[in-house]
Amino acid sequence: MRTDGLTLLELIVVVAIIGIVAGIGVINGNRIARQESSQAAVATLQQSVWQGATAAASRGREIDLRFDGQNLTLVDASDESLMRTFELPGEAETNLPNGTVLKFLPPGKVDTTLLDQLNADGGLQIDTGQNVYSLEISIIGEVRVKE
Repeated sequence: MRTDGLTLLELIVVVAIIGIVAGIGVINGNRIARQESSQAAVATLQQSVWQGATAAASRGREIDLRFDGQNLTLVDASDESLMRTFELPGEAETNLPNGTVLKFLPPGKVDTTLLDQLNADGGLQIDTGQNVYSLEISIIGEVRVKE
């Protein structure tokens, strides 16, 4: 006599297959999340430089980009007013010194004094734990990524 339904062996096989598929999904999900975090760190720095140059050009004032260990901050140098803060992802490390990293002058250009100092110190690097990115900043605030 035959009854409809699953045997214990069939049920164990189905659960094992679901477990394997779920494990593969978790591993791939973690890898994708790490890649996104790396890209977010680079994009944050690119965005902060671009917005600093744009703000200097549009306001006609000197704008400072400052770093405090984890945050990049745009500050209007004439009255010390905070314009914008960019937070680097927690696992990202950079070789930026604390304090004023870059100055943007009214035509929207980067002050070459600080830019030359940054380049003399080996250039800007971001270590995301997965990749190390070297960034090159041009005098007009363009950031190029070299992996």
